[in-house]
Amino acid sequence: MNNWSCNNPDCKYEETSMDIDREFLHELRDLRILLEKDNLEEHRLLVLRMLKPHLTEKKFNDIDTSFKNISRNIINIAYGLNHSKEIRDLFLDIVEKIIELFKAIKFNQTETTLFLRHYKESPQFIDSFKG
Repeated sequence: MNNWSCNNPDCKYEETSMDIDREFLHELRDLRILLEKDNLEEHRLLVLRMLKPHLTEKKFNDIDTSFKNISRNIINIAYGLNHSKEIRDLFLDIVEKIIELFKAIKFNQTETTLFLRHYKESPQFIDSFKG
């Protein structure tokens, strides 16, 4: 929540310090670039390369097959947080559109956390994000 809220009491975007930082939400919209075909493929390959030593062959193949759907759902949830309706459904969307996909491929909490860490860290190596 530290990145989601504005701690400055004089913040022009906030009524209270617990409101979600609108500037942060606006920046999340920039993540849509990860859904472009070339970026999606490069991101997938980077994440899979980092995950491979930690997964069984079956789980590796399952996450490879599911990557596009998981990525699309993560980005679309982040993109939609600029709308009040989307924020209201945030936790339901996370369960239905992300957690359920990980459960379907039998990822445990450690594997899911590892995936999300690599998913978050890898865009810095994509040309579209450098600069």
